[in-house]
Amino acid sequence: LTRTRRMIRRHLRKTAADVDVTEVRTANDLQDYLRLATETGLRMRVRDVAAVYTATYFEAILLQMVPRQQAVLFIARVRGVPVAAATFVTDGRRFSQIHGCSTRDRSLTPKQGPTCLFWHAMRYARAQGCLTFDMGAVTPTDDPTHPHHSVYEYKKLWGGRLETLHTAEIVAS
Repeated sequence: LTRTRRMIRRHLRKTAADVDVTEVRTANDLQDYLRLATETGLRMRVRDVAAVYTATYFEAILLQMVPRQQAVLFIARVRGVPVAAATFVTDGRRFSQIHGCSTRDRSLTPKQGPTCLFWHAMRYARAQGCLTFDMGAVTPTDDPTHPHHSVYEYKKLWGGRLETLHTAEIVAS
C-alpha cells in the first residue's frame, strides 16, 4: 500500500467501509457479475474495443477452476448493488487478473468499487501465499484518446512495475 499513489490510499480510506467485496459463489452472484460484464462490454464496443468473454466462459471458471483453487471471482457491492467485479487466476505463486468490469452509474462510481476490489484481491492473494500480484494486461500509452489509456493510467497508480510476459492463447472447451 505504501507504493500506491496518495489518491488510491485516500479513496480506500474514504470508501472501504461502504464497499463489500466477496467471492462469487452462487448463481445470483454470477448473474450480478454478468450484468456488470455486459454493461462494461457495451461501453467497450462504443470505443471499438472487443469484449470477448461469454457467460459460459465465466460459468466454466466458476464450476471448474474455482473448486480447484485455480481461479477466484470477486464482486464489490455498495448497499447490495454490484459496482465492480473481477476474475483472477492463480497457480499458488502468481495471482493474475484476467477480467474486470464495473458500473458507470454516477451515483455509485464515487464509492470506488474497482479500487476496493483490487485492494481486497491483493490482501487475498497475500493470505494465499502468492508472491506476485499481476494486475493484468495493459497497453502502455500516453495518448489520452487511446481506448486503453485510462486502464493503463489507473493501474500505474498502484505503484507496480510494467513487466513484459510471453503469453499463449488457450482455447477452453
